[in-house]
Amino acid sequence: MKKKILLSLLLITLMIPFRAMAATYSADITGVKVPPSSGSGGAKCTATNYYVGYYTEAYALQGIRVTFYDEEDKQVGNTVDVWNWGDAFYYARNYKNLGEAEGFIHYSKTANHSRYYYSRVDYSKGKSFEVDGGTYHFYFDKTAASKIEYGVKNRKRFVSSGPLFYSLQDANKTLMRAYLLNPDVMRRYMKIARADGLLDIEVGNYVMVLEPVVQISACVRGTYAGAFTSTEVGKLWERKSIGINNTLKTVPGWLALSKDTVVAGVKYTKTDVLDAKGNPKGFLGNEFGGNTGVGISVINGTEVCEPNCKIPETTYKIVYRTVDLANPFLGIDGKKRTLSEDSNWYGKEGNIDARIYQKTPLYSIKLTPATIKAIRNDNKSIKYTAIMAKYSATSKFKDSAFKKKFGL
Repeated sequence: MKKKILLSLLLITLMIPFRAMAATYSADITGVKVPPSSGSGGAKCTATNYYVGYYTEAYALQGIRVTFYDEEDKQVGNTVDVWNWGDAFYYARNYKNLGEAEGFIHYSKTANHSRYYYSRVDYSKGKSFEVDGGTYHFYFDKTAASKIEYGVKNRKRFVSSGPLFYSLQDANKTLMRAYLLNPDVMRRYMKIARADGLLDIEVGNYVMVLEPVVQISACVRGTYAGAFTSTEVGKLWERKSIGINNTLKTVPGWLALSKDTVVAGVKYTKTDVLDAKGNPKGFLGNEFGGNTGVGISVINGTEVCEPNCKIPETTYKIVYRTVDLANPFLGIDGKKRTLSEDSNWYGKEGNIDARIYQKTPLYSIKLTPATIKAIRNDNKSIKYTAIMAKYSATSKFKDSAFKKKFGL
């Protein structure tokens, strides 16, 4: 009596390996060096005239907005604001300390700011800018602050350099670049943005987007004094909510792109940050945002891990379909296949009968991890070439001694 064991009703085809790849980034940070402002709104100080607050030589103050995107151009984690200051830490008395972790102090205070902490990319894709007069959250980078260097002028101490004082650095932004390309620093930033665990720093499958954030102050009872990115300052200007003096006009140029760059699916065009005389160029409010390459920079994750970036695990595309017993022999295109003489079912196609599943099995085998391991070990001992030599590898299967021996 011939015993037929019918296995597998699932046909699985492994296609060629693939990875979804997006735009290729580089550590694209450039910009201009800006001397400290006087901290005043100028001679003509009206209710709509604003300036960069707390940015004198003694009270240097500025921030960055940080957002992470994966290789499929999707945001990962939250957008966060990180502030860095020297003696201006004096103003921390106005802030509420919400805890400390990863070398950051988490603060909040009541201040005007963008309601949803949108990135420049969000605005480029059509998100609406809204001002929120409520609680503003941000992080103070203690590690970066510990690297601040000071100078003295007129017997007063002032910030001369620091990793995150990008407006004090030349176009290469060397200090900022070196600081953020440190893997330990990048891990810390991923954690406060809650992007850690979702991105692989050792593979570099992400991009970090950076934008200038400034504290703007009003000359006279300004409604919109608060913390905003350069893009948001431009949107306030477009609404005719604030006037922009020469200091505010240069803010977008503090951070910029050195070439046309696609960031999270949006193309930003390189824009000159110096005027014809080589001075920091002033921008109009509508140039702060849009697709201009000012007020935004990027760091590619692969530059953080190189030259030792790990190759990501290969992903396979699996195509599967259920096999119909009435038409079981299908080709890779899903159409009926004519069996060749080399097939062990050649001439026996009609032996497949779905009614066999209504019968009681002749015997069953329960596969456990231990039995599977035993089968694998046994398979290693089989000399397949010897079998084929014994039963004539050159003969057609339908006429082979192998087929006759085992009643196939």
